[in-house]
Amino acid sequence: MDVAFEALGLPQTFVQAAEMLRDAGRMVAVGIAPGKTTAPVEITRLVRRSQRIIGSYGARTRADMPQLLSLVARGFMNPEQMVTEKLPLEEADSAYQALDRGEIVGRAVIVL
Repeated sequence: MDVAFEALGLPQTFVQAAEMLRDAGRMVAVGIAPGKTTAPVEITRLVRRSQRIIGSYGARTRADMPQLLSLVARGFMNPEQMVTEKLPLEEADSAYQALDRGEIVGRAVIVL
């Protein structure tokens, strides 16, 4: 791949994304891991193949939010379809535990 995104913040998916790159490929890490989590990446492969690993903390709210809302208003995106689970506030702790175990697919939201 020319570009691979890692969005879970897990060492195994970080390594998998890096290993999927072709020569001069770029891996963009957007997933946030707990504490000082590390992932083993082959240094020689990275150097010889001129690959890049880049971290990206996310959007610029003031600039990106108006564009995002415009896409929703024009029907290009449907936020309701992106939410796969709605949980009451009382289940927030168990929802975080399920997320940590990889049991939540898509986006779950906590509702009051």
